[in-house]
Amino acid sequence: MINFYKDYHMCEIEIRALVPVDTSGDGERDQIIIVGVVEDCTAVSVGIFNAPVPPGAPISAAGAVKQATILGTGVSAHGVSPTGNERVFTATFTLGDTTIFKGGCNEPPTSPIGFLAVCERDPATCRDDFLWDQLIDCEEGECPDISIDADVSDQCNVSLSIIVAPFVQGLSTEVDFGDGTSETVAIQEGPTVAGVALGQAAVTHNYDAPTATTFQVVVSISDQPECSEVIDIPVPACPPAPTPPCPVTQVQLALENPPPNFREGDCLPPGSYTIVATVVPAGATNTFIWSVDGIQAVVGERGVTAISGNRLTVQLSDSSLSVSVIAAGCASDGIDLHPCGGDCCPELEGLAAPCMVRCPPEAASTTATLTATGTDLDCAETFSWDFGDGATSETIQPTATHTYPRRDRFEASVTMVRPRQCGRPRTQRATTTVEPCPPPCYCNFLAIATAFLLLAFLSLMPIIACTADPGTKQFLLIVMLVVVVLLAIAWLLWLLDPCCKPTPCEHLRILFWVFSWALVVVGLLAIMQFCVSALPFGLFYVIIQQVLLGLINDQGCDPGAPSIFTWPFPACR
Repeated sequence: MINFYKDYHMCEIEIRALVPVDTSGDGERDQIIIVGVVEDCTAVSVGIFNAPVPPGAPISAAGAVKQATILGTGVSAHGVSPTGNERVFTATFTLGDTTIFKGGCNEPPTSPIGFLAVCERDPATCRDDFLWDQLIDCEEGECPDISIDADVSDQCNVSLSIIVAPFVQGLSTEVDFGDGTSETVAIQEGPTVAGVALGQAAVTHNYDAPTATTFQVVVSISDQPECSEVIDIPVPACPPAPTPPCPVTQVQLALENPPPNFREGDCLPPGSYTIVATVVPAGATNTFIWSVDGIQAVVGERGVTAISGNRLTVQLSDSSLSVSVIAAGCASDGIDLHPCGGDCCPELEGLAAPCMVRCPPEAASTTATLTATGTDLDCAETFSWDFGDGATSETIQPTATHTYPRRDRFEASVTMVRPRQCGRPRTQRATTTVEPCPPPCYCNFLAIATAFLLLAFLSLMPIIACTADPGTKQFLLIVMLVVVVLLAIAWLLWLLDPCCKPTPCEHLRILFWVFSWALVVVGLLAIMQFCVSALPFGLFYVIIQQVLLGLINDQGCDPGAPSIFTWPFPACR
């Protein structure tokens, strides 16, 4: 008997929609999403042509080809819904700025554009094309919904459950665990809820946190970093991993047959020297890893002439060598060999720093480059910088660049570490003041005028209060009005001019100086005229003076509050 079988599963494919997407918000097409339905096909390719698709043209003739993403059963996309056994597919093309497909939203292309979708199983018979010559509104790029659930165990092992809606084939996420590590996680198709297919994934991560720490975990869609979700995960202190006991408790390095009266740190005549490693307890290991100048020792490099177990032989010439060894992988020691006669010993003489530019405004900056001065500074081991604002740094060069949080006065310092063979002192230190550049003399004039006009205003108020003659009081009131007008003009010009605007400390010091002199005026007035009406002004000025003093101390102004005999105005250029 012969049985005949007929394949009733016929491949069907149809492009239903073309969706331009504006992802940058500039009103232009940045992407084109091809949306269609397919039945009885597991892989679909979509091509884009610069003209209508020629009859029977192969997909390889397209200008660009994308592998389509076939969505889950019953999942809709961009207004296209599947029926029966159909499944929706999408293919996204990103448009460059020079492509002819680029253009404004709701604008047709300059010429008809063809799209071709084929089933890779049977591209010759299962195919559909689409001609685009219509006005189509752009959509905004959308991000799928991402939800994260975290479970932290006592051993600092974190399990993350990730759910993405809606799910599409080939979807993956990038998980940044917040401790400098990340991982790509593939999303698998999950259940369908309320007609939406969900994608789900699970990932675990071990944190190494010696103390209780909160890590910020970021989950973003691959190739769509703007589509992300953030979660803070508190992680308890993790117990340190148990370490196996080390067979070696101590390693000692020494020269074999050193010169007479040699002490560690002394210089050595150029020649061949052998360093011997001794371990405690004796014979605990025969495994030694030697290094010279921090790099694993190799015969023929960096003066190494022989390596044999716990013995290393080097040729010392005109430069120092730092030799170290690791025994049994868990105990180490080092020794420095310095040649005599060729030592380079730096001397730190000072520290220089430019002032912070405040004018012209476009060149204003709080960045300063500090430079250590002296002789042979290139031979120093390290330079430790204290910038005076709480920030520190370490370099091997005699310069450091730092951006200060504000334009103010800071006391910076540098500590240089000299090579050991240079003897004492091992470290040298230098300091300097980093401060804003002097303002133009026009600005200095505005500052002085503002200060003395304010002092005149503060002095006139108690004088008017103590004056009994109506005519004199009226005259003084007119004078005070003129002073107030001039004070407002000078103060505004001083504060609003970008080249003149003082730093907070400069402003506070000048105001403190003015109120201090105003107190002197009130005191003289009260003593000479026995005027009780001047006392409330004196009390008010004392309160303001103390508030300004507190602000100067809180700001850490250097120098601090000026005395009445100290000129508080900065120099000018």
